Amino acid sequence: MLLSTEDFTKELFGRTGGGISAYLLLDGAQFENLPAIIYSYDEQPTVTALFAGTYYEPAVKAGPYLVHVAKENALFNWFMQEGVKAHAGIALTSRLDFAASCEHLRSWLEVTLPNYNLAIFRYYDPVVCSRIMQSMSAAEKKALIGELEAMYWPVHQDEDIQWDYFHRDSL
Repeated sequence: MLLSTEDFTKELFGRTGGGISAYLLLDGAQFENLPAIIYSYDEQPTVTALFAGTYYEPAVKAGPYLVHVAKENALFNWFMQEGVKAHAGIALTSRLDFAASCEHLRSWLEVTLPNYNLAIFRYYDPVVCSRIMQSMSAAEKKALIGELEAMYWPVHQDEDIQWDYFHRDSL
């Protein structure tokens, strides 16, 4: 069942508190200088580039950025107005601390293809996320989400945007 934008926002921030935080996982490839955008909306964000410290570090600007958001946060509002239209990322909730959430998400940056070559897994692209979640088994979804609480991704249907999701506790 898809959520309206209003219901998504209520759901996302309704799950926070009690040790659960909300995050955006933003796709640096969708905006020329995503770090500048992030810092223009939040002077002291809790943010990390997931390609930093990995084999993919030379492409860090085009990689995913995990950023903590709060309700009515200016960056979250920007994402809802501009980022969603640009297919610029997904939202997450996590009980893990920020560093542990980053490490879990980094563990999924690459996958092994059937021919045993490695490829970047762009699960943070909502189009990829939507397609892959439709084809994954429950066990595969559980492995992807790991200790995260939930993943949400926008689904574009003509001019309408709704939100699909997967909750860890739904398995």
